[in-house]
Amino acid sequence: MKKISTLILSIIFIFAALYAYAVGPRGCGEGIDNWSTLVSTGTVPAGFADGTDDESAVGGWGSSVEKTLASDIVTLTGQGYYSIDTEGDTASDDCTKFLGLSDGDEIIIRPESGDRTVVIKNGAFCSLASGKDFIMNNMYDRIRLQCIGADTCVEVARSNGGD
Repeated sequence: MKKISTLILSIIFIFAALYAYAVGPRGCGEGIDNWSTLVSTGTVPAGFADGTDDESAVGGWGSSVEKTLASDIVTLTGQGYYSIDTEGDTASDDCTKFLGLSDGDEIIIRPESGDRTVVIKNGAFCSLASGKDFIMNNMYDRIRLQCIGADTCVEVARSNGGD
């Protein structure tokens, strides 16, 4: 009897989790197309990886887009996933400012090459956690930033993947 009760509770929990994921943050009823696709096929519909139907949202960006620093500034094309390379492929370069972002845009940055170091500098246009620069010196380093207006970003998260 105890095993049957545990099984029933497990099934209810799985059903509730799938329903909550399908409905997502949009509220009850608004995710019904998501839910019917999930139930009928067993897969999450394309474009809904992060619980929204906006493929430009975080997680739906695909491969990184390479951008190169110029005078410690990088020009982006809105929110997305970017790999940053040093100016002239120098061994190390600082990044002090991100251009091309709108208020609320989020970006994920990684170095273009593990052979070159990109240093995201804490300063007037980039407010980093604990006020410390982030040295990206391997391909597994990542930093997530959000634009808060006037080409100014704040750190959301970072991952130091090595050295």
